[in-house]
Amino acid sequence: MPPRLQPPPPPPPEPEPPTLHQLQESIRNLTAAFTDFRNTQDQRHTQYLTSIETLNTQVQTPPHSIPSSSHVIQGTPQHNQDNTLKPPKLRLLPFDGTNPLDWVFQANQFFTHYNIPNHQRLVHIASYMTGDALGWYQWMFNNHLISTWEAFTGALEVRFGPSTYDNHQQALFKLKQTTSVADYQRDFERLCNRVTGLSPIAIVDCFVSGLKFHIQNELAIHQPTTISQAIGLAKLIESKS
Repeated sequence: MPPRLQPPPPPPPEPEPPTLHQLQESIRNLTAAFTDFRNTQDQRHTQYLTSIETLNTQVQTPPHSIPSSSHVIQGTPQHNQDNTLKPPKLRLLPFDGTNPLDWVFQANQFFTHYNIPNHQRLVHIASYMTGDALGWYQWMFNNHLISTWEAFTGALEVRFGPSTYDNHQQALFKLKQTTSVADYQRDFERLCNRVTGLSPIAIVDCFVSGLKFHIQNELAIHQPTTISQAIGLAKLIESKS
């Protein structure tokens, strides 16, 4: 006879459903865990915002003190707190008797920049004389021939400047270009500084009339209205020829 089959084992008993108390306890545990998680995230977010705010403050706020030289790396430029550039100090070169009109112009600009009035300029002027100019000034000073700044500059121009009998306006109108435009420009500006009362158009016409003929002909096409335009165009035409 074949063996008899054994009946299958009975299924395991189903777990009992959780009681209401167990469910409430599980909910409390989950709520507590979620609350801890939220608190941790809030703390991290607050720390992150604080760090960002600190960095922004450090970037926007300049340092209150300049580090000492022992803490500055050699070769690293040091800047002022406000990073503003101070204007350079002006210097007045000593006058030796050459280019008197140019020196008087520079002296007036120098003393005006430092707000030194005319009646105080003569006190400083001996320090800016050298060579023949110093000997001349010493003679004028000892003989009480200099009383005002205007009298000093006028006497200086008479002593060291071009002759008052020279007709600078006539020389300006007769000036002609013989070499380069740059050389002609230099001579033209030197004479033009000795002449007053010419209108801007008259200065342009005078400059153009002294140029070489082929440059004049091309400039007539462009018709420059300022001396800067006339000089620039003349140099451009010269470079192409």
